[in-house]
Amino acid sequence: MPELPEVETVRRMLAAHVPGRRIARAEVSRHRLRSASLTKLPAALEGRAFAAPRRTGKFLFLDLDDGTTLLSHLGMSGRWLFWADGDEADRSLPHVHLRLAFADGAALWYQDVRRFGMLRVVPLAR
Repeated sequence: MPELPEVETVRRMLAAHVPGRRIARAEVSRHRLRSASLTKLPAALEGRAFAAPRRTGKFLFLDLDDGTTLLSHLGMSGRWLFWADGDEADRSLPHVHLRLAFADGAALWYQDVRRFGMLRVVPLAR
């Protein structure tokens, strides 16, 4: 399981690449993570733009411009992969559960071999 410093490293990578980027397309795998289906994620994410990501403990919060946040937990083997030019290394990369294509051509993927991670769109607490 990723420890706190590793989760902070992921947050910093996301902070360097995703704020301000608008999601043009979201695709999910047919597999579940933990106990939640991912089928509702594309509708909640497409057209939204990211703000700066936050972290509380081992949870990552990728705030969106509509008052929601993409809540992410890496579980035991989860990781975020970013390509600035959208030229993803290999579309057949296994165990990718969320593929985000940004309007500017960049891409962000969530990969989790063991599927213990979590991805949910939830309202921001005000």
